[in-house]
Amino acid sequence: MIYDIRHVTTYEYESPVSFARCTLRLEPKSGNGQELISHKVEIRPRPSERHVRRDFFGTLTESVVIETAHRNLLIDSRSRVSVSREPHARDAVSPALGEHPRGRV
Repeated sequence: MIYDIRHVTTYEYESPVSFARCTLRLEPKSGNGQELISHKVEIRPRPSERHVRRDFFGTLTESVVIETAHRNLLIDSRSRVSVSREPHARDAVSPALGEHPRGRV
Protein backbone atom coordinates (compact mmCIF):
# COMPACT_ATOMS: atom_id res chain seq x y z
CA MET A 1 0.00 0.00 0.00
CA ILE A 2 1.24 3.50 -0.84
CA TYR A 3 0.77 6.34 1.65
CA ASP A 4 1.13 10.07 0.98
CA ILE A 5 2.08 11.81 4.23
CA ARG A 6 1.98 15.55 4.83
CA HIS A 7 3.16 17.34 7.97
CA VAL A 8 2.75 21.11 8.20
CA THR A 9 4.22 23.25 10.98
CA THR A 10 3.39 26.95 11.15
CA TYR A 11 4.68 29.66 13.45
CA GLU A 12 3.01 33.05 13.78
CA TYR A 13 4.80 35.85 15.63
CA GLU A 14 3.27 39.02 17.11
CA SER A 15 6.03 41.14 15.61
CA PRO A 16 8.56 40.50 12.82
CA VAL A 17 11.37 38.06 13.60
CA SER A 18 14.67 38.76 11.84
CA PHE A 19 16.39 35.42 12.48
CA ALA A 20 15.35 31.79 12.92
CA ARG A 21 17.36 28.57 13.24
CA CYS A 22 15.53 25.23 13.00
CA THR A 23 16.54 21.59 13.09
CA LEU A 24 14.15 19.30 11.24
CA ARG A 25 13.78 15.52 11.44
CA LEU A 26 10.83 14.87 9.15
CA GLU A 27 11.89 12.16 6.69
CA PRO A 28 10.23 8.75 7.31
CA LYS A 29 12.70 5.87 7.59
CA SER A 30 12.82 2.80 5.38
CA GLY A 31 12.84 -0.63 6.99
CA ASN A 32 10.60 -3.27 8.57
CA GLY A 33 8.26 -3.47 5.57
CA GLN A 34 8.26 0.28 4.88
CA GLU A 35 10.15 1.91 2.02
CA LEU A 36 10.55 5.63 1.46
CA ILE A 37 9.68 6.54 -2.13
CA SER A 38 10.05 10.33 -2.00
CA HIS A 39 10.44 13.17 0.48
CA LYS A 40 10.65 16.95 0.21
CA VAL A 41 10.38 19.90 2.57
CA GLU A 42 9.35 23.42 1.56
CA ILE A 43 10.12 26.30 3.91
CA ARG A 44 8.77 29.85 3.70
CA PRO A 45 10.39 32.27 3.93
CA ARG A 46 13.22 30.63 2.03
CA PRO A 47 16.22 29.77 4.25
CA SER A 48 19.54 31.51 3.64
CA GLU A 49 21.32 28.30 4.75
CA ARG A 50 20.19 24.69 4.48
CA HIS A 51 22.39 21.76 5.54
CA VAL A 52 21.38 18.09 5.42
CA ARG A 53 23.15 15.22 7.18
CA ARG A 54 22.46 11.76 8.60
CA ASP A 55 22.90 11.49 12.34
CA PHE A 56 24.38 8.54 14.26
CA PHE A 57 21.05 6.65 14.05
CA GLY A 58 20.64 7.19 10.30
CA THR A 59 17.98 9.89 10.72
CA LEU A 60 17.99 12.64 8.10
CA THR A 61 18.61 15.88 10.01
CA GLU A 62 18.17 19.20 8.24
CA SER A 63 19.44 22.46 9.75
CA VAL A 64 18.05 25.70 8.35
CA VAL A 65 18.78 29.37 8.99
CA ILE A 66 16.34 32.12 8.02
CA GLU A 67 17.70 35.67 7.97
CA THR A 68 14.72 37.36 6.32
CA ALA A 69 12.36 39.33 8.57
CA HIS A 70 9.09 37.42 8.86
CA ARG A 71 5.92 37.16 10.94
CA ASN A 72 5.01 33.67 9.69
CA LEU A 73 7.13 30.58 9.19
CA LEU A 74 5.80 27.59 7.23
CA ILE A 75 7.45 24.15 7.13
CA ASP A 76 5.63 21.81 4.73
CA SER A 77 6.92 18.22 4.60
CA ARG A 78 5.57 15.74 2.02
CA SER A 79 6.55 12.09 1.82
CA ARG A 80 5.43 8.99 -0.02
CA VAL A 81 6.03 5.55 1.51
CA SER A 82 5.24 2.02 0.46
CA VAL A 83 4.18 -0.34 3.25
CA SER A 84 4.11 -4.07 2.56
CA ARG A 85 4.14 -5.78 5.97
CA GLU A 86 1.42 -8.13 7.17
CA PRO A 87 -0.86 -6.90 9.96
CA HIS A 88 -0.56 -8.58 13.36
CA ALA A 89 -3.09 -11.33 14.05
CA ARG A 90 -5.92 -10.29 16.39
CA ASP A 91 -4.93 -12.84 19.02
CA ALA A 92 -1.18 -12.20 18.81
CA VAL A 93 0.89 -11.20 21.82
CA SER A 94 1.18 -7.41 22.09
CA PRO A 95 4.84 -6.42 21.59
CA ALA A 96 4.28 -3.38 23.83
CA LEU A 97 2.64 -5.15 26.75
CA GLY A 98 3.79 -8.75 26.45
CA GLU A 99 0.15 -9.72 26.93
CA HIS A 100 -2.32 -11.85 25.03
CA PRO A 101 -5.69 -10.09 24.46
CA ARG A 102 -7.37 -12.76 26.61
CA GLY A 103 -4.90 -12.45 29.49
CA ARG A 104 -1.20 -12.80 30.22
CA VAL A 105 0.82 -15.51 28.44
